[in-house]
Amino acid sequence: MINKHVLATKIFAFSVHACLSVIYHTCRLRTLNLETVRPYSDEGKNIFAFWHGRMLYPVCYYSKTIKTPTTSMLISQSRDGDYGDALVHRFKQHSIRGSSSRGGFKAIHQLADRLTQGYNLALTPDGPRGPAFQARVGIIKLAQFTGARIIPMTYSATRKITLKSWDRFIIPLPFSQIYLAFGDPFVVPSDSSAREIATYRQHLESTLLELDRLCEARFAKT
Repeated sequence: MINKHVLATKIFAFSVHACLSVIYHTCRLRTLNLETVRPYSDEGKNIFAFWHGRMLYPVCYYSKTIKTPTTSMLISQSRDGDYGDALVHRFKQHSIRGSSSRGGFKAIHQLADRLTQGYNLALTPDGPRGPAFQARVGIIKLAQFTGARIIPMTYSATRKITLKSWDRFIIPLPFSQIYLAFGDPFVVPSDSSAREIATYRQHLESTLLELDRLCEARFAKT
């Protein structure tokens, strides 16, 4: 007999997947810098970086538009993380369970292995606990170790629900305009010094914040 928690995660994944499919097919999408990023995404070995509160639409967009390579997403080992894990699998993508507090060392090695195999990764530099909109250095060190490109991205919508959570998680509504913005891909040289690593971390954070501003400015004109 399936336990109640597993059943709840499956129902959650089915429901959210159905809702996101409606959103994907009814919303009008505008993109920024997609033509620069798309050739890299098809090659694999990229780290797509977006804020924890801006993960919903990118996961849906990727699964609908980029069939290969598959992406892997880092999800915490908590019971709450089980819901995200079920949703990622519903989108036919892969997950790796772990965080800085639980299973982190093993997860980092699994992430590196996936990159070596040609997968893309989807990571939240301010997750899973924040502070919100502040990039941690782990994603930079992973890119340094593996040679992967980091591709910053974010999105916003004309009609959306913003949750009162630590990450200000946004849920776009059907029949909205969605603006999906990508920053220029960058690599972190393997011989980067600690000071250079700190500079790359700041660059990622500043780029994501600037992309957020561009999204909001785009809608301010509509």
